[in-house]
Amino acid sequence: YQRRVHGKQWYQRRVHGKQWYQRRVHGDDRKAFMEEVKTTQTSDKHHKKEKTHTRFKFIDKGFNGGKDTDAVGKNSNRTTFECQVHFPRQFAALRMVACGGDKKFTHSLSRCNRWSATGGKKGSFAKTCDERYILKYVQKTEFQRFTDTAEKYFEHMARSFYKKYPSVLCQILGVYQVSWSVGGQKVKNRYILVMPNLFYGRQIASLDVSEDVHKWSQGCRIFDLKGSMRNRYIDNKTKERPQNVLHDGNFVEFTQGFPVPLDDTSKEFLYAAIHNDTLFLTQSEIVDYSILVGIDEQRSELLIGIIDYLRQYHLREKAEEIAKSFGVMTGGHKPTVIEPRAYKQRFRAAMDRYFMVAPDRCSKRPLRPKGKSIEDAVREIHINC
Repeated sequence: YQRRVHGKQWYQRRVHGKQWYQRRVHGDDRKAFMEEVKTTQTSDKHHKKEKTHTRFKFIDKGFNGGKDTDAVGKNSNRTTFECQVHFPRQFAALRMVACGGDKKFTHSLSRCNRWSATGGKKGSFAKTCDERYILKYVQKTEFQRFTDTAEKYFEHMARSFYKKYPSVLCQILGVYQVSWSVGGQKVKNRYILVMPNLFYGRQIASLDVSEDVHKWSQGCRIFDLKGSMRNRYIDNKTKERPQNVLHDGNFVEFTQGFPVPLDDTSKEFLYAAIHNDTLFLTQSEIVDYSILVGIDEQRSELLIGIIDYLRQYHLREKAEEIAKSFGVMTGGHKPTVIEPRAYKQRFRAAMDRYFMVAPDRCSKRPLRPKGKSIEDAVREIHINC
């Protein structure tokens, strides 16, 4: 009777217990990942007792096996490499859930090439040869800020995977610090974040400027959206090298001022995902993030992922906001970087303008409760965070 009234899942959880039910539904991956999240919390409180990184070191003696020496007597061809893997256990558990383990992941990372991504700094990106993952080289300050808030990141990922919270956050699958020195010279450091390629297996549209009339080739049109209109338009007509990743002004021009229509389920998921992710980023005091949107007209698909969530709101960002706010008095737009809560609200409002629901036969029409105004009813339907 209880199984019939409450359902099979409730009955199994009541009879066999919560732990048995979680193992049955999610498998051992959930248990491993949640244990690693707890390990992160413990190591963050007692970071002096337990290290959060693993160090690997190897030496290349050169072609002649280290026989070549300089005037001082040191091996001039000897190169020392060192790699620090931060949060190895936590990221290994995350990769087990997100991309099926480390075997294919390490195989992809074994061969990489430089990649000049439009919209980013020159030489700040690399891409694996199979184009599955992207390596982003960041500054030391951004790297340290992410490692300081890694506990919140793993908790957010755990809620997304196991509690089924909607999320469009582009996942970071590994954090590494690589250093090397040649012939005993000064050590050079690189701080690397590994992320999945959002447009893996897709043809990216490019702008043909060979003719007088600029034409876009067939493929996925990419836009980097922040919800701000200040300096957020790229005029490819005045550039020698056209950019394939466009900004908010170009997105409004592409859609002719109309929002992109989505079905009821997709809009509901996107709305909840943006609210969950921006709430997490605001609690971590992160600003200047953006959402990468790919419009594949051939497949009628929309590819979305929030990227660049490494910049925290500190004294430098406050000074930048104050300096750029003087243009608002003359009728200009607000600066792109503002305090986290205001950035969150502007970002959410812009996504509501850019994407709208297109009702169909399966759409549910919300009914207004008796005795309440329209504003109160709408406020209850939407998610307030």
